[in-house]
Amino acid sequence: NEAALYKSFLDEVNVESLVTYNGKSFDWPQVKTRHTLLRDQIPALPEFGHFDLLHGSRRLWKHKYERMALSVVEKEELHVHREGDTPGFLAPMIYFHFLKEQNPKLIEGILTHNELDVLSLISLYIHLSKKILSMDAVKEHDEKYALARWHLAHRDVQEATKHLRELTGADFEHANQAAYDLSLQYKRLNEWDEAVRIWETLFESSDVHLALKAGIELAKCKEHRQKDARSALSITESLLSFSSLSERDTEELEKRKKRLLRKAGQ
Repeated sequence: NEAALYKSFLDEVNVESLVTYNGKSFDWPQVKTRHTLLRDQIPALPEFGHFDLLHGSRRLWKHKYERMALSVVEKEELHVHREGDTPGFLAPMIYFHFLKEQNPKLIEGILTHNELDVLSLISLYIHLSKKILSMDAVKEHDEKYALARWHLAHRDVQEATKHLRELTGADFEHANQAAYDLSLQYKRLNEWDEAVRIWETLFESSDVHLALKAGIELAKCKEHRQKDARSALSITESLLSFSSLSERDTEELEKRKKRLLRKAGQ
């Protein structure tokens, strides 16, 4: 009955958007594989937009949860608690039992489980949309930073900068990284004074990785924008004293130092 099921679905459903949870990696490839085997008997698969809510959930909450299963997000973020639910991992065994016995009652729990999954997808889609679109929906610093990085990934500079500015002075694990990300947005917006202020602060921080990146940006700004080769040289020499430089970092800094020595007339 697989061909009949596909044909019924493809004839009756006008698919413009597909919403899944881990569907891009698992469910949809499975559907496409089965469709390929039956393509001479059924209509072609439609073109549509695909929203995989796993990726959005992972972006916002991976810092909070070890597992990003729908059941975890459903319970912790949507505050949904299922009672008497048939676990998904039992579905194959129950289904094969149903095929043998041909008793629809056997799969009632699976159908209910799938129905709740669909309702959770609708709720999660709304929940994520509010997080992204509402001004005050995001309260936690880590979540706000994750949202800022989401906007950065989509090159939405204005929205990313807005969220990063709101994190200025906040005390959380990724505060320094958020400040560095904000400095790069200031750089893109030609707000150099603000960018330099952040780089100078991070250059003095105990986070060697960020101090290195901030120092490089500061040296570049001194050399190319402020035409101050001596200050750029001083910063570069300080960076070369860092104990945890990679071979590539050292090589790049040595090249910069030689160039700056020439510019400074030394």
